[in-house]
Amino acid sequence: MRFFKKTIFWVIILAAIGGSFYIFDRKMEDKKAQEELQRRLFLFRPSDVVSFTIKRRGEDVVKQARRTEDGWVVTAPVEAAGDGEEIEAFLRNLVDARMDAVLFDEAPAEKLEEMGLADPYLVVELRTDSFTRTVRFGDKGPTHNVAFAMIEGDPRVLRIHSDIMTDSDLDLYDLRDKSIVRFEPTRVKSFDVRWRDGTRVFVEHPKEGVWNALELPEGRTDFVKVMELLVQLKKGKVKAFVDEAPEDPAAYGMDDPRVRIVFHDEHGVRHTLEIGARDKVNRGYYARRGGEQAVFSVEEVLYNAIPRKVTDLEVKDDEES
Repeated sequence: MRFFKKTIFWVIILAAIGGSFYIFDRKMEDKKAQEELQRRLFLFRPSDVVSFTIKRRGEDVVKQARRTEDGWVVTAPVEAAGDGEEIEAFLRNLVDARMDAVLFDEAPAEKLEEMGLADPYLVVELRTDSFTRTVRFGDKGPTHNVAFAMIEGDPRVLRIHSDIMTDSDLDLYDLRDKSIVRFEPTRVKSFDVRWRDGTRVFVEHPKEGVWNALELPEGRTDFVKVMELLVQLKKGKVKAFVDEAPEDPAAYGMDDPRVRIVFHDEHGVRHTLEIGARDKVNRGYYARRGGEQAVFSVEEVLYNAIPRKVTDLEVKDDEES
């Protein structure tokens, strides 16, 4: 009986100790969670942001974009389709960012000047359906891996990792959709390449796994070469945005393009790419999409991948064997 009572006693003691540790651990977890919450720059989600602006010191241009049902759209300084992946990555990096420390609860004017916050290097305004939050980034610290920031309406000066500011310092090029042609390679039913000298390469996709080029015997069109071309055009990126509304398209060779490619998808939708003169500044070629005025530059490697003659897409005898 004495042994049984001792056992019960120690079970109770151990249970009490275990319970104490559990309560202590929970309190520590709650404390860490609270501290982590306090380190966040913002208390909302990236998906809550419906529009934003970016203003850089010394520039008159304000970059703006807004979320639509069809994705992100750049609204200033030009109106253009946005690069959804780039913008979503920017929002995640900024909205989910944490501060390293609070340097001042309220800094004197000379300190704000010293840290570049009196005239911020970068100002980013994030808008949701309910409110607006603005963050001002100052200069980088002496070690260059830290930067200084303030949230509008909050007098505190925050120390953050400089990557947060760097990832928020987007150019207009970063924000814009850089697709050269907007189609899905697997949905293309035909494409027609017409060179300025009259050379033509017409290819159709009558059934799964088969491409037929006009003037080539049946079965002689290289399926892999055709798909590689379409994928390269799909994945290719605009090298530079050159002129949104050219007064003289001939200056870019767009009055008589070197080559014009027309794609038709399974729904009959037409996509056109025109390539004009050589762009010596950006080391590429001027181009534009059908029905659009804007001229951009594409890589030389993409231009060189376009078939000059139908035999460029022909299965080689050594490849067949």
